[in-house]
Amino acid sequence: MKRTRLACYLLVFMWTGMNTFFVLAIQTHTVKNLNASSAIAYYNLETNAATSADKAWTLSFNRTSIENNTGVTIQVLNQSYDQVLVAPKTGYLNVLEKGSGNSWYEYDMLSHSITPLPQKTIVVKLASGKYVKLEIQRYYKDGKGDSGYYTFRYEAIK
Repeated sequence: MKRTRLACYLLVFMWTGMNTFFVLAIQTHTVKNLNASSAIAYYNLETNAATSADKAWTLSFNRTSIENNTGVTIQVLNQSYDQVLVAPKTGYLNVLEKGSGNSWYEYDMLSHSITPLPQKTIVVKLASGKYVKLEIQRYYKDGKGDSGYYTFRYEAIK
């Protein structure tokens, strides 16, 4: 079952130049165990909720494949999640590259396991023109169970 919760607030104090500060809160969302093990799972990054194919969705998950909806573009950066502060202006694709080492994960042939790559961050350009960074943290239910259960975090970036 999917659960979304507020993972953290990053408070940024901005100097206004008039001896006052304002606070900008950056909200990080965490989704746990989104089930894409036997059917396509749909997720809307703008409403922060699991959805279905007949409703508004941003990304779909099916086993190790991540697809983006029409009007949404995507790319994988070779940077850790915490290093990505600003979205690239170019390099977005209509289809996320697939396969071990080419995208967000690596497949281990000895253990037959999928491991998210820590130095890979997915950046999504939404149809609205806003940007979201996303990190796949786990592919197994509760980190050790059945495969195809995504745990990921994401937040809006500029």
